[in-house]
Amino acid sequence: PIGRVASLNSPNGGRYGFTDKENNKSGIRYYRLRMVDQDGGFRYSAIRPVVFDEEISWQVYPNPSKDIFHLICQANAGENIDIRIHDVNGRQVRRIQQQASGFVQKIELNLSGTEYAKGVYLLEARAAGKLKTFRLVKL
Repeated sequence: PIGRVASLNSPNGGRYGFTDKENNKSGIRYYRLRMVDQDGGFRYSAIRPVVFDEEISWQVYPNPSKDIFHLICQANAGENIDIRIHDVNGRQVRRIQQQASGFVQKIELNLSGTEYAKGVYLLEARAAGKLKTFRLVKL
């Protein structure tokens, strides 16, 4: 345990708060609550990830690829990840939107099919107001 919060002993429940005061946190931390009843019984909350200092490096692999690329990314749970792929002329050829889970995610980018010519593409991934760009090489 990193801390304890005393019960309000209210029949209607209440709001509780706790701050993890450890300095220099980085990477991903996973938190959950252990809620103990007066009779000694307990239950756990869902596990929630929190990202500190954006240590997760967004990346694309394999690159180059014949048709399937994977974007490795992470954003806070519920945030929208907006992925746009542009051809060498700047024309958007693919768009994927997905909600972030808060955990590290692998998103498949399928550029198979005759509509995707061999060559260089630009991938733009936006989440939480930040933009990441990658150069994709399709063989």
